Amino acid sequence: EWSYVVSSQSGWRRVSTAMGPVQAHEGSTYVYLDLNRTTSTTPVAGILSGPCLDIGTVSLPEISFVFQIDEGTLAVEQSTDNITWTEIWTTDDQALEWKSAAVKISNFGSLLRFVGTS
Repeated sequence: EWSYVVSSQSGWRRVSTAMGPVQAHEGSTYVYLDLNRTTSTTPVAGILSGPCLDIGTVSLPEISFVFQIDEGTLAVEQSTDNITWTEIWTTDDQALEWKSAAVKISNFGSLLRFVGTS
């Protein structure tokens, strides 16, 4: 199960109405990150954390997803201990349409998270 942070400045939300993208890429719902800056120089981040994955027996593990960015960046990070995180993919590719990504996962880590930053 994926878990997300909701705070006064940012939050991942599962939505079925048009917030950000006009509609879901597939189906009727999608996860949306709303980032509100308190000042123009203070970056704000929102984190969506995934469950522990058993990838030890997978020869070429990867995660595939679609994304759409209005502003800021989106990154995928990986960890073995939920303390130290390594960025394995990032983009600031802003567009109105959904884009696809496939990110190779190292066999060293079994925890993944998405980090959106304004």
